[in-house]
Amino acid sequence: MIFQGACSDKDCCADLEPTIIGEWKLTMLCTSIGNSSCSEDKLEEATYDDAYSFLSDGTFTNNRAGSICSGTFSFDGIEEVMLSSDDPNCTFFNRTLRITRLTNTEMFLSPLCVDGCLYLYIKQ
Repeated sequence: MIFQGACSDKDCCADLEPTIIGEWKLTMLCTSIGNSSCSEDKLEEATYDDAYSFLSDGTFTNNRAGSICSGTFSFDGIEEVMLSSDDPNCTFFNRTLRITRLTNTEMFLSPLCVDGCLYLYIKQ
């Protein structure tokens, strides 16, 4: 008899290796101004809608407040996500995001910025 394991919900897959592949929705954020800093204990509720979809074929879609941007991405498997796009809806051509923590349900993103910033996305 052969059993194939499949997860029907996120909780049963807690022991699987975390991946960025999937749908992610922004729930909390911290952006600093000037000489302040951001950390997980300074997160506040997001005041706008933002979601990423990372597909296994290396493409992504970002929906920020109804504006859809798409392109390709690469992930170094540790912390760096490189986004590339020539989509006119994107506000960038190339962008680097740093993952500060990744679990099966949470992804903390920190764009490379002068002031500190931290965004918490929840897997949908």
